[in-house]
Order: sequence, then C-alpha cells, then structure tokens
Amino acid sequence: MKKKLSKQKRRLFISIAASMLVLSIIVYAVFAVTTYYSELDLLTSNSASSFHQATINMQNYDNGNWGNYFLNRKYDKDSDEICDNYEVDKQLIDVDEQIKIVDNETGAILCQTGNAISVAFEGDLVNEDDKTSEDEDSIVIIENDYITGFGCIEFERFRKSMTDKQYSDIMEYLTKKNAGNGEYYELLCSEYYIDKSYLQPKSVEIVQTSEDNDWYAQDKVIKHYELKPTLADEKAKLYHQTEMHRNVIDDDFVFGKYRASTALDEYYDYKKNTYYTNAVHTYTYENRYGEYETNTIVNVAPFTYIYSNWEQMSVKQYNSEENISISCNYARKFNVLESCSDKLIFMLVFILVVFLIAGIIIGSVTWQTLKKQIEQENRLRTVTNAMAHELKTPLFIISGYSENLEENVNTDKRTHYCEVINEQTRSMNMLVSKMLDYSKLDSASFNLNIQKFNLTQLTRKILEIYMIYDIKLESNGDVNIKADKKLIRSVIENLVDNAVKYTTDINEITVKITSKSFSVSNPCEELTKDEIKDMWQPYHRKAEHNNIEGHGLGLAMVKNILDLHKFKSGAKYMDGTITFYFDY
Repeated sequence: MKKKLSKQKRRLFISIAASMLVLSIIVYAVFAVTTYYSELDLLTSNSASSFHQATINMQNYDNGNWGNYFLNRKYDKDSDEICDNYEVDKQLIDVDEQIKIVDNETGAILCQTGNAISVAFEGDLVNEDDKTSEDEDSIVIIENDYITGFGCIEFERFRKSMTDKQYSDIMEYLTKKNAGNGEYYELLCSEYYIDKSYLQPKSVEIVQTSEDNDWYAQDKVIKHYELKPTLADEKAKLYHQTEMHRNVIDDDFVFGKYRASTALDEYYDYKKNTYYTNAVHTYTYENRYGEYETNTIVNVAPFTYIYSNWEQMSVKQYNSEENISISCNYARKFNVLESCSDKLIFMLVFILVVFLIAGIIIGSVTWQTLKKQIEQENRLRTVTNAMAHELKTPLFIISGYSENLEENVNTDKRTHYCEVINEQTRSMNMLVSKMLDYSKLDSASFNLNIQKFNLTQLTRKILEIYMIYDIKLESNGDVNIKADKKLIRSVIENLVDNAVKYTTDINEITVKITSKSFSVSNPCEELTKDEIKDMWQPYHRKAEHNNIEGHGLGLAMVKNILDLHKFKSGAKYMDGTITFYFDY
C-alpha cells in the first residue's frame, strides 16, 4: 500500500512539474517576445527623438558653438541641468552613437564624435593684457563678463597638454578617490580657453571635497597643475573659475573611458555591402514641420540594431554672423537584449517562483484528493473481501441445513435446522445492516444532524441495557455537547459493547465523562502499538477472538463517526488496561 502510494505520488508530481514547466516556458516566451519588440520600438523612438531634438537645439545655439552639442552624450551624472533653459536627457548618457557634420559645399567633415566630454563650465573672463611684468601670474578678472561656456574637452588634446608626471599624479588621486572622513578627491578646471567648439583647460586642481560642498570656495586645494594647451584660435579667450562654482571634470573621462562610437561607419559599411535584407523594423515620427517621416533600422548582429538619419540645415559659423549649409549624419547602435535584460531576468524569476508555488499548491491539493480516492478504493476492496469472508460461513451453514431439510432426513431435527437457519439469517441481516451504515458514514455526501443534548443522560440510558454487568460511570454532573445524537449513541453502544466482549474482568469496566472528553476503559490482554492501530480497521479481528460474536465493524464505525464530527479520538494501553476516548 505504501509503495503504491509513493509511486502514485511520484508520478503525480512529475506530471504536474512537467506541465507547469511547459506552461511557464510558454508564458515567458510570450512575455519575452512582447517585451523585446516593445523595447525595440522604445529604443527606435528614443533615437529618432534624440536626433531631431538635437538638430533643433543645435540651430538655436546663440554663441555659434553648435558643433559641441553633437560631439558626445555623456554629461555630469550629478547635474540635472547644463544651463537654465536646457535640461539634460538622461537617456543620452552612455549611448553608442556617432555623428558627422559635413559642409555641403566642400564635403569637408567639420566635426564628428570622438573621445570627448561635453561640459558647461562657468567662469569670469580674464584680461591677460593687464598682467604685470613683475608678477606674470597676476591676472585681472573682468567681473562683468561672466559666462557659462559650452563646449567639449577632447581627451587627446587634454592629455597632450600635460606632462606624464602631471597625468600620473592626477590618476593616482582619482584612483584613490577616498580622502577619509567622508571626503574624496575631484579634478576641477580652474582656468580654461573657449577655443571654437572646444574648451581647453589651462590649469586644473585636485581638491578635497564632500557631498556638502556646493562652491569652489568650500573645497581644499591639494595640488595645482598648469597645462600647455594647443589652441586652434589664437584669439581664444581665457576664463577663470569663480569662487561660487565648481567646474568638475569627470573621472571616467580622465581615465580615458569615453570611447568614440563607430555606429555611423558600421551603418555605411552595412549599406554598401547589403541590400537591406535584414531591415526588420520601421519607425514613423512627426518632424518639426508637422510632417510624418519613416526611418528604417537594420539588424547588424543578433539583437543589435543601428538607427540612422540625416538632416540638412543652415547654421552660423563660429564667431561669425554668416550661415553655412551643413548635413548632420547620425547613427545610434543599440542592443535590445541588453536594454531589456533586467526586465527579462526579473520576469523569468517571477514566473518560475509563481509557477513553482502554484505547482506545489496544485500538487498538494491534487495529491490529497487522489490519496483519499486511493485509500477509499483500498478500503472498499478490503471491506468487500471481508464481507465475502463474513458471509461465506453463514451461507455455508444455511446451505447445509437446507439440504438436510430438503432430503427430509432425521425429521425430528427439523426444528433445530430451522432455528439454525433463522439464526444465521439474522446474523447476515445484521452484518448487511452494519455494512450499509458503515458505507453511509464513508460517503462524502453524508450530513450530520447536529443538536445539543445531555451526554450524561444518554450514557445512563445505554448502560441500563448492561445492568447485569457492574459497569462504573464516573461523571461530574450533566455534560451537554453539540453533535448528532443518533450517531453518538451508536459510538457509545459500540464502545461499551466492545469493552464487554473483550474485557478480561467484567467487573472493571469504567465509563468516564468530563466537560471535555468521553472514555471507556477495561482490562485486556497486552497490546502492541500496531495492534491498537489495526483495531480501527473494518473487519479486523485477532484469530483467537473468532469465537466471540461480532463482525469487526464496530470500532471502524466509531472512528468514522468521530471523524465526521471532527472529534479527536484514539486508544491508549497502559498497565493492562485499554482506554478508548474522544474529545469534543
């Protein structure tokens, strides 16, 4: 029986686990595909929006330094704004995009993305003509010429403007970073030239600062470095950092981590070598003229796409009021899987956990139902076999005595034969009645008739039937319970009848009633735990008790009735006495 249940349980859980796994894979696959293409649409939309917003902003630059806007997309992570009227697009941080600005008349590349960082430094104009010969380091600040300088610092130019010793010292401070006591090292630009589209640092400083410091005046200068920048514009003006501002140069830029993108070059190579057979997606947007345009992105590698676009425009030249015609060629490369990997991993874990919990719950509920069905089938099989065995003996006796009557042998004994036949018939009728009662109790559709009644009085009436025996009743007054009175009567009758039949001393049977429990005790032969457990099984009788009247259904019926009431019940053996009890 245990092996069969174990085998059935294993099969059930394997089938449920397989079903849940297949279902979770299907659900996850649907989610993954939907998320993938949603992310693709989002990245394409962001690329198109970024390009067209950039061209608009570039044409609106007042100082003519339009080229620096396009040269990179990595801004200060701690800043929410570059200037009063331009908010940083956080989606432009660390994007893989390449831009080339071409003169339409000459075809010359005016500027393109590289290893550079966009900055918005704030400073006062320095009048270098007013330096005195006695002190060359003295400078005159023109306080009314305060400016926010937009531009790019190109890594190669920045690196060449300093010595190896200076760069090594700066790297050492920024690598160490932590200065203790909640402070850290930063690199600030104290003086800089605005050289066309570029900002060229003339001097930088390592300062010791903290999160609480907002102004340069609050920082502690650790080391000052004078640089030697190479200027493209000999008339480039020099600016000095104010005490109220901090011109921070990003650590990653100093470490050379701002890489140049090759997205546009890759797109041109792809366009040259293919016929757009892998163009898998189009994006429609509304341009600044209210017209709808459609761009195509190409799939250049697994999960990797390149969005490309270009636009002609007329812009002011640097330091001039004249306009020139240029083309902005733009490409952004993105990996959809990398972009949505966090969502996919989270949903994978979420789906597995949900389906695991659901599988455990479904498996447990299903197993409990299946287990009850298996146990009920086995119980029915046992009952059927036992019933056949119990009916076999009286049927055999009836058959024998009927043959004697039929043959008319020993006619003087006819009365005896009839009595035996009638006795066996009554016995069979009682057995069948008990079996029907037991079957009803074992049915899931059986309904209890719950009512409140006096358990003590009911017990006294039952014990009156056994007045010939000296059965003791111990009770502290009347005890009332809520239960099915007819069934509880059957329980008491079976327990008392069982005690009378199997006691080793008829004068030592005790019935005890308390406010919480009912029990019947009687002396008996020594019993093991397995024998006590088997007592509750239908038709279970020890071989030496076969001569005692009964069919072995009494205690089984008691167990079923008490289980229907959800009363705790059991049997305890101690010092030669067996006690059957139930709590209510």
